[in-house]
Parts: sequence; C-alpha cells; structure tokens
Amino acid sequence: MNKKVTIVTGLWNLGRGEINEGFKRPYDNYLQKFAELLRTDANMYIYVAPEDEEFVWQHRSQENTRVHVRSLVEMKTWFSFTERTNELRQRPEWTAQAGWLPDSPQATLEMYNPVVMSKVFLLNDASFFNPFNSEYFFWIDAGIVSTVHPGYFYHDKVDRKSTRLNSSHGYISYAVFC
Repeated sequence: MNKKVTIVTGLWNLGRGEINEGFKRPYDNYLQKFAELLRTDANMYIYVAPEDEEFVWQHRSQENTRVHVRSLVEMKTWFSFTERTNELRQRPEWTAQAGWLPDSPQATLEMYNPVVMSKVFLLNDASFFNPFNSEYFFWIDAGIVSTVHPGYFYHDKVDRKSTRLNSSHGYISYAVFC
C-alpha cells in the first residue's frame, strides 16, 4: 500500500436506471463496478449515501478506509450551485447544443451535474480531513472500472506509481480521473 496516496471516490443513486434506454444504467451495475474498485488495498476516502455505507464495509477494512455518509438530499444543499446548475440544464438553448443532449443524464437528472461538479470540492474536503496523513489525493470515479480494467487498482497497484506524476513535495496534490 502506498501510504502517501488516498483515493477519493463517491457513489449516489442519481436515478440513471429510470431514464431512456440510450443512457440507462441500473444502479446495480454501478454497485458491481464499485465493488471491483473497492478491491484495491489503497487508502480510500469514500462519500456515499446512508443506504450504501454497509455495502462499502462488506468490501473494505476500517484500517484503510474512511466513509463520509452524505445523502443525495444533503448533497443538493451542500453544493452551493445546485439551483443554478439545474436552471441552466433546463434551458432549451442548452439542450439544443447537441442532438443527444436532451435525453442525456446531464439534462434529465436533477443531481447529475451537481454531483459531477462537486468532485473537486469533495476531493479538497477529503484532503482537509486527511485521515491517513497522505500527500497525494486522487479522485477516482466509483464506476471507473466500466472503462478501465479493475486490475489497474488491485493487481498493477497504480496508486504506487501515481506519485511519479507529481514532484511537488511539501504540498498536497490532487488529480481527478473520471
């Protein structure tokens, strides 16, 4: 385990399983992919809704994991720009920018954009709490193993190599990988 690194992630059911077929993804798919990411032995700071906390503990140890429980309702009020973001996503001129956009999660799900735009703030907050005294913090999407082989996290142990990306010792470093 690379004790200098903390992987920060978060997962909430945004309702993607209820949207049109082209963009539909059942929440169980996200949980399955999340479980694969949780196999890493890296330190993790995880934001989840209360209903998913037990799921995390089924796959992780308290020795290298901190869970920050925050409901989607709390996220809505915690992210200062939720109302403004939702005003913009409902504008016809915004959804008219691309043919696929009106049916997309970005346009149809109230909390999709606020959660996406919260990642850098959540990453910052995790670095402030810094339960593992880490130097490097990386946001990794909970469902990243949909597009990146999970072995990168538990076999190749990419977190051990990630500090080579940044040589600014003495400062907390961030990166977001989605």
